Amino acid sequence: ERPEVPLRPVATSGLMLEVPIVDLHIAKLAWAPETGRNYDTKIAKKRFMNVIDDVVKRSAGMDFEQVIFPVGNDFFNYDDIAGSTTAGTRQDNDSRWQRMFTDGCELLIAAIDILSKIAPIKVFQIPGNHDTMTSFYAIALLHAWFRNNDNVEVDINPSTRKYVEFGKNLIGFTHGDKEGRRLFGNMQVEAAEAWGRTLYREWHTGHLHSEHVKEEHGVKVRRLSSVVSPDAWHAQMGYVGAIATSQSFVWDKEKGLREIWYSTV
Repeated sequence: ERPEVPLRPVATSGLMLEVPIVDLHIAKLAWAPETGRNYDTKIAKKRFMNVIDDVVKRSAGMDFEQVIFPVGNDFFNYDDIAGSTTAGTRQDNDSRWQRMFTDGCELLIAAIDILSKIAPIKVFQIPGNHDTMTSFYAIALLHAWFRNNDNVEVDINPSTRKYVEFGKNLIGFTHGDKEGRRLFGNMQVEAAEAWGRTLYREWHTGHLHSEHVKEEHGVKVRRLSSVVSPDAWHAQMGYVGAIATSQSFVWDKEKGLREIWYSTV
């Protein structure tokens, strides 16, 4: 049985750190002569931990009340025994499904252990179009693994969209492959009371592997970059050139978004 971990003292800095590493696609295989860059499980794990290490270095000397750590968002590259996405699209993979899941969960546990030393951490799943089932299995494993750690809250709610309210900030999370323009109206309906209490409202999504920001109707939709490399299909279709980087966010309870940390790998 894992030991109980005492709760960290509660900070009063008014700051929250968000670390959303989206679209890692662990187990994806890309060959440089075909795609321009190599990518496999080993590279994915190294890039992921490089982001975590960069966040730890940047947070040194800062006092956070909470860390937000969404998981999923195509963290895993495929979702079934055949090596296909949730919808059945075959992928180029470098490992069997058992190894992909084991490597991914070990990576998430290591990251949560590290980030929980910065501040108490909240973890939840955002289902991607590649890993809807597999990432839910992972969040269930994390829920069991950290059950005796008061510094780690793991939410196993299966909903597609999640919301975090922090002072005057309301941040929505979804993968971004399904809602389209409806996303500019979902928050007002699904989190109506929190919408009324807040002033700074954003959606953070993935899926496109590159950064896009658009603001309408009182909410900003921010699509996040990824540290992944293009696979053969992306290269053939011309989806190339995005900088391999991950964004983390520093939120102030009263003043909204204060800093964006770019971790380029």
